[in-house]
Amino acid sequence: MGELPQITILRTNSKVVGAHTFRKFFLIFNRKTYVSYELQEVLEGFLNSHVFEDVV
Repeated sequence: MGELPQITILRTNSKVVGAHTFRKFFLIFNRKTYVSYELQEVLEGFLNSHVFEDVV
């Protein structure tokens, strides 16, 4: 009878750890995507302002 609560605790802990790991991975992935998008905009702005200034 003492094993049942322990199994429940283990299941709950594994779900919490799984959710935490997924959340951490998602946040890191989301941050990298956001940074690369920002960097792309900055580079496009930089190239447009410097390359086309010389042509015109």
